[in-house]
Amino acid sequence: EIIAERFVEEYAKEEQKEWKSTKAYLDNYVVPHWRGRQVEEIKRSDVSALLAKVRARGIERARERAEKAKKPRTEERYALSGLSAAREVRKRLRTLFNWAGEVDLVTFNPALVMTTKKRGAKKSLAYTARRRALSLDELRRVWDAADEIGYRYGRVIQLLILTGQRRSEIAKLNTDWLDMKKKCVTVPPWHYKTNIEHTYPLSAPALAIICLLYTSDAADDSLR
Repeated sequence: EIIAERFVEEYAKEEQKEWKSTKAYLDNYVVPHWRGRQVEEIKRSDVSALLAKVRARGIERARERAEKAKKPRTEERYALSGLSAAREVRKRLRTLFNWAGEVDLVTFNPALVMTTKKRGAKKSLAYTARRRALSLDELRRVWDAADEIGYRYGRVIQLLILTGQRRSEIAKLNTDWLDMKKKCVTVPPWHYKTNIEHTYPLSAPALAIICLLYTSDAADDSLR
């Protein structure tokens, strides 16, 4: 409990833009389960037991949300929700224990390698690259739907399609990042963990959409 607070104050707030999310995961899942435990006592089996509970709770909460919305999903989707919750908690735990090692609170990280079994196959809690990609027909339908939505979220979706950039890079696009003469966007280094700026080109359709957003009465310094 105290270690979690120290981690948030001394590391997360300084190094993570999403520190509030980290704090929420620790407060909701980790602290209640390990309250009163000494951090150096936590073993890999303890982490595994915690993640199993997080996964079960994630599945339960996904079912509750689906029932409340009256939109039932497949068991595979519920299982994926549970796995996603466990992955997020594990990610925070791994960082917490790395930090704890740097400040000499622990000698090893019990959250480094965690796996789980599903239907006889090993499914890692580590994030894996997506293999599913939209077909041209699917992409066309997404574009048309975004066109119907219009300003501003529909235009954001269209820019994502045209640029191939991350959601946050488009949603948080600032006019200061634009270079209309060079037809490109330069995302400043503070936007990334690597602290390295990123420049990407803008096609004619992308420029046209940005100009519409930029000249809109609703636009401000940010295109969000």
